[in-house]
Amino acid sequence: MQQSGGDEAGPSNEISVSQGLQLGAVESHWRTETDYYAATVALDFLSFAFVALFYQSVMSSAQSLSDITDERVVPVDYLGVLILLFLFMVLDRLFYTLGLHLGKALLLWAQMALFYYYTFSLFWSPFSSSSARNQLRLLMLMKTASFALSALQLRSGYPPRASFRGAGGRHAFIFMRYVNTWGYLGLQVFCGLPFIYELRAVLDWSCTPTTLKLFDWLKLEDISTSLYFVTCDRYGREGRQLGDRQPRYMKFCQGTLLFLGLLVLLWVPLIVFSSGNPTYRVPGVAGFYLNASIGSMANGDMGDFQARMTFPLFVGGERQLQRQWVGNGTLPAGMGDQYTDDQLELLCVA
Repeated sequence: MQQSGGDEAGPSNEISVSQGLQLGAVESHWRTETDYYAATVALDFLSFAFVALFYQSVMSSAQSLSDITDERVVPVDYLGVLILLFLFMVLDRLFYTLGLHLGKALLLWAQMALFYYYTFSLFWSPFSSSSARNQLRLLMLMKTASFALSALQLRSGYPPRASFRGAGGRHAFIFMRYVNTWGYLGLQVFCGLPFIYELRAVLDWSCTPTTLKLFDWLKLEDISTSLYFVTCDRYGREGRQLGDRQPRYMKFCQGTLLFLGLLVLLWVPLIVFSSGNPTYRVPGVAGFYLNASIGSMANGDMGDFQARMTFPLFVGGERQLQRQWVGNGTLPAGMGDQYTDDQLELLCVA
């Protein structure tokens, strides 16, 4: 590079500096942003499923998941932890879509503070068993790996919204970046999860500047997914000749396993809610009630008698009439000793 104010101008990357300072060399550096979001959200989802299955066995008042479903009551702390973990995944997707590094950093610090405080308090609790501590170790391992990938994402930076350099940008599915069997199966499983595909599409549309309406955006996502499935199908047919039979592994995976899966969906729910369920227990009697009332018959009409029963002494069951009292107009013996005059008057008026 020539000195400033010197001879004829050199290449376009020359930099002129005042006071005779010259640069010996200029090297342009450019680095492709690495996308760690797919691995991060996979670990977060595994952690979410792990907490959903083993949360109650870690708590001091440990109950299994079958006990929770048998009692038909979900503990509020269990539900609160699941909602909080799901909210963290939604916020992570939100900051990833918008490309907000500050929001990602604040979310990472908040997750680390809450997670490690809560898990270490449970880990060092004298009421925690050895199996509960082992489960906490596994959960810490998954979440620590997720936090490390989030830190690497902040260091590398977010990829662009859309890119033609093979990665596809932030809006592309990780499964659609390569045309192979694993990507095909992964996208099929992702689309089969209840409401996950729709939640992702709606959140991306809400956070992306676009002229498309929501339903147009959903149609575009559906078209892109269908084209990828068709491409994978054509890729799988390469090398086959016209008239070749389907291989046995294909018939087993798409025929036999699908048939068995449909049978499971048909009969397993009935078995679970039947008396043959191993977790089924006959409900114990918590208490019983008895209803006794005083009334009078009008012209021997029992319906009119039941309509006049407006003073229950004590409650219980659907049988409203326990015993009919046929008297001579006088009070039974001993009734005057049990009730005061005001109470007897109230009974007669009622």
